[in-house]
Amino acid sequence: MKQSSALIAFLLACSTAWAQFPYRLSDPSGQENFRLGVQAYHRGRVAESILLFERVLSSNPRDALTLFWLGRSYFKNGLESTALDRWDAAVREGGRSLLVESFTEFVSSRRSIEPGIGRDGYISAGEIPGRQDREDRFLRPSWVQPLPDGGFLLVSHGTGEVLRVDVNGVVRARLRGGLGGFDRPYSLTPAPDGGFWVSEFQGDRISRCDRDGNVLSRISGGKGRDRLSGPQYLASDPGGFLFAVDYGNGRVVKYSPAGEFLLEFGRPSAGFPGFRSPTGIAVRDGRVYVADSVRKGVYVFDDSGNFLEGFAEGALVGPEGLSFAGNGDLLIADRRRVVAVDTETFDLREVYRSPRPAARIVSAALDANGNILAADFDASLVDVLSDPAVVYGGYFLEIERIRSDGFPVVEADIYVRDRFGNPVVGLDQGNFYASENIVSERTVKEGDTEARVRTETLTPVKELTLEGRESDTPGMSVALLVERSPGIDAYRSEVRQAVESVAAGLPQPSESYLITAGRLPVLQGTASGASGGPVLARQALAAPIDPQWRFDSALRLAVSALASGLRRSAVVYVTTGTVNESRFEGATLSELGTYLRNNGVRFYAVVVGDAPVSDAVRFLAETAGGGVYRVWEPAGLGRIGRDLAASSTGRYRLRFTSAADPGFGRTYLRLAVEGYLFRKSGKDESGYFAPLR
Repeated sequence: MKQSSALIAFLLACSTAWAQFPYRLSDPSGQENFRLGVQAYHRGRVAESILLFERVLSSNPRDALTLFWLGRSYFKNGLESTALDRWDAAVREGGRSLLVESFTEFVSSRRSIEPGIGRDGYISAGEIPGRQDREDRFLRPSWVQPLPDGGFLLVSHGTGEVLRVDVNGVVRARLRGGLGGFDRPYSLTPAPDGGFWVSEFQGDRISRCDRDGNVLSRISGGKGRDRLSGPQYLASDPGGFLFAVDYGNGRVVKYSPAGEFLLEFGRPSAGFPGFRSPTGIAVRDGRVYVADSVRKGVYVFDDSGNFLEGFAEGALVGPEGLSFAGNGDLLIADRRRVVAVDTETFDLREVYRSPRPAARIVSAALDANGNILAADFDASLVDVLSDPAVVYGGYFLEIERIRSDGFPVVEADIYVRDRFGNPVVGLDQGNFYASENIVSERTVKEGDTEARVRTETLTPVKELTLEGRESDTPGMSVALLVERSPGIDAYRSEVRQAVESVAAGLPQPSESYLITAGRLPVLQGTASGASGGPVLARQALAAPIDPQWRFDSALRLAVSALASGLRRSAVVYVTTGTVNESRFEGATLSELGTYLRNNGVRFYAVVVGDAPVSDAVRFLAETAGGGVYRVWEPAGLGRIGRDLAASSTGRYRLRFTSAADPGFGRTYLRLAVEGYLFRKSGKDESGYFAPLR
């Protein structure tokens, strides 16, 4: 009987199903260094993984899979140009790869495209209908209020409710205003305590509610100036003051944070003819913007009601709801269309026009994921509008780390961003799909010949669960990076104050790492909770002063210390205002900024003394997100913890049970994860090794 162990048959065309390159290493040294490199990468030790993959290439210079992994490591290390070079080499050796194309397109688009409302207009990425499966979920939506988690509050005027809707358009809660209920609610705006104000058009009142929709107090009744008649749109400013459009009386009313009447405006005055049909209202930087649907324009007042100027009169069709986008543009719901206005120049740009001829868009707002949510009152639906670059380019989904210590139970940390690098928040388990490559072999007989047939199948993973979102994980991780230059020694008390104040301002449970920037960076210690601040401050001041101190290597150590958790993370740099660029070795300032950004770590600087802050420090804070503060600022350094807690994050942790054969820890196991949201999706493929057996 003849035997042929060399005959291998692929029953599925895995080479096209998987965008990764095949694992072809045959020499034991290359296999071991590759295994250790993959493990180092998944443990956050990126510099170590680079060294190990370079060792593999020293004897296998044309191995496409190793070149791809080396590119990933350089990308994570902030060296994007080097990463692009390695990916190009991988394609030359292994052929076209959709996965490499996704990575290179993300890097290139983020470098070359500046996102902005109205740049190329928005297109529909989906609809959230009020009627679904013969059930009226909502009727006549009149206001959309985006939430930090990617969902939104929706005022359903027709059913008298406020709905809490998640990022997928699923109604998660119906807020009805308690026993008395809402009487034709129309608009809402946040209140200082985390609740909201809601206008009740039919009830001629405004109700203050807690976050669960229970009415706490009401503005209603009275005579003369205190009496409301059909209140519609609302807005509030950072101080908690409430501005309400009193439609029936043709005016705007300002109330204190407690709901006390303060003033009214909008009657005819010098330079202003008075409102004829006031509708939308928005407040920003002490200026109040009010639309008039009859005059077809927008009018600007100061927050004391004094008229300042008007714009777009006659250029709009029927403006209603107003809201501000993150870049400062004013969004106007204008019948069938959404218009963006630059409030510096008053330039108008139509960013979307509904294909429905009878559309009546009454509210348009930018959500946490960069979509414009547009409520069509008459059609009873919400349009989800997106930048076409995001829709057609998809999301950039990255498998950052895979933990296989408990194999066959495996955990994977997923980072989801749009094509501009902005995090995608609020995704749920149903937004993810994961699959693995299952390899099996069997013996088949054809006449007198036996052959080993190898089968590879792309199979959904078992028991996929969303273990957590970084945005929902309590606490945070902060690396306190303290400059140890001769100049900082004169500010010992301020250094102590900075370290203690930052640690004390972190919400619990939080963890702090102390790194000192001398000639060599040193991880001096860690502490949990606010009480650890004094200990870390003493350790920081005990570290030696060094004229040859280096910021660049210390920053890399700080980021690597933060790499393993699923918490919001930041580097807080205590400094005299410089990064000592003359001592940089092997990385530019731009690459350090990219290193922070690619690892999702924000950067804050706390400056001691009164020296000017260098442009380099400000550049890092701007690139990575964060801020630059003086240690003695009246607002206090607790603002760092609050800002970090409010920041958007797109990290998720998935868990599944693998059905793959681990090969005693020597087999390279492949994993693919896809993420979906309306018409946008992203995919990444990675691999890992089970523990050695």
